Amino acid sequence: MPAFGKAYSDAEVAAVANYVTERFGSQTSTLTAADIARFRHME
Repeated sequence: MPAFGKAYSDAEVAAVANYVTERFGSQTSTLTAADIARFRHME
């Protein structure tokens, strides 16, 4: 699968991650766009 890179904004990635965690993980997720930006810089 090809990398998505910057195809999605930090806010969009946070929204999808929160949805998946809440829908399938049975727990509340509070990732923010700032969290995603920090994770992207860890690469």
